[in-house]
Amino acid sequence: MAKWIEAVEPPAPLVIGGFARVEVRLGADTYNTCNPGVGDVDGDGLDELAVPVIEGDSCRISLYKGDGTEVWRNTEVRFFNFYYGDMEANRGTHWHAYMRHRHLFTRIFDIDGDGRQEVVCADGPVWVLDGRTGALKKMVALDAHVQAWCPARLDGPGAPASFVAGVEKRDGSGAAIVAIGPALEVRWIAPVEGRSFEDALWAGDVDGDGCDEIVFSTSSTASMYLMDSAGRVRWKQRIEGVIGDDTHIDDLVIASVLPGPSTQILMATGPALIGAGGNIIWALGDKYDHAQRVLAVPMGAGPAGPRRIYFCESYRRNAYLLDHEAREMWGFSGFQRVRPDFESRITLRLTTAGGIADWHGDGRPVIVQAELFGAAQGAEKEIEGPWTGYAVLLTPEGEVAACLPFEDVPGRPAGAMCAVPGRFNSPGSQGVAVIVHCGSRLYFFSHAT
Repeated sequence: MAKWIEAVEPPAPLVIGGFARVEVRLGADTYNTCNPGVGDVDGDGLDELAVPVIEGDSCRISLYKGDGTEVWRNTEVRFFNFYYGDMEANRGTHWHAYMRHRHLFTRIFDIDGDGRQEVVCADGPVWVLDGRTGALKKMVALDAHVQAWCPARLDGPGAPASFVAGVEKRDGSGAAIVAIGPALEVRWIAPVEGRSFEDALWAGDVDGDGCDEIVFSTSSTASMYLMDSAGRVRWKQRIEGVIGDDTHIDDLVIASVLPGPSTQILMATGPALIGAGGNIIWALGDKYDHAQRVLAVPMGAGPAGPRRIYFCESYRRNAYLLDHEAREMWGFSGFQRVRPDFESRITLRLTTAGGIADWHGDGRPVIVQAELFGAAQGAEKEIEGPWTGYAVLLTPEGEVAACLPFEDVPGRPAGAMCAVPGRFNSPGSQGVAVIVHCGSRLYFFSHAT
């Protein structure tokens, strides 16, 4: 029997600079989410983390501080499979209650315009909780499966936030984008072709008119779409065979990547850069393999200045930084590697777990990239746990700032579900929160000053 900890060679150096780590036990055997919510609910300058949890047949949302304190938990919530009493719906997908790699989108923002932060979680019903207390403020049941959603400014920058969701009807008869206003009223429903809104849904002002557009993909059509704030599809672009090797968008950023004021869509899967009108500026799927995380990285302190493009290859386990013309500035391959005698038993990948953090509090960004790992098909019983994985912090120059270790137990998959930046321990710098797949653990990391 081989232990996971012996199956890989950790990146070197293990740590450059000190860090602090807080480990939180979420429960006995919990199913969590790749998409926790981050925000300052009490105005103290520190972010909290909202984590939806399934333990047995019990559902809850818990709010944690960066020191590991559980501020509150709400056990009134019932997620899709439990709310509708249908444990077979979505089985085998990212949305099933007992899927280890679980999408259950949770966000912290002021949804009703009262000046206070709410915790919003949508899977079947939309649950809106008071950010300070966890008390249920409102629940909206759409009689549909909410697969992906995000806040959106549908009425311009000065208007209250709305949100948009990609939903499938419970009877399987179709899919739609639904817009919900600040009073949690349904504003419009726009039917769309296809089904399965993988892996997320994004909103941002792509054309500069002051209102957000909505970008999404449906895996059954292998295409991406841009919809305006009124629910009209402006354009459709084929993904599979044109932009990259997948049927859906794993990750996406709406940002000004090219010089000038215009906004583009920077997406993984290629990677690719798409113009506001749906034109492909460049697509690199023939050069790079299955890009996952993609980031528009500011170079230097502050929002001004050029942005560079970071992405990781999932299976080859390399990371790159490109300029806006897709010229390679550096590549990094110092993540964990499987020893040759374990190659048939261990799988290692890089996924969308990561982001951009002000780790040192100096305004200079570091790139966070965490690992996914697991036993290969049929090898689960050959391997013992726990496994040590890492969230690697890279500077914009491609140097290692730190390697943050976390542990998970055997499973397919295991490793980091998410690696979320936030001001968890200091108002002046950002740390990283990591939730693992199988070990029912949450980790908070911060720079040790």
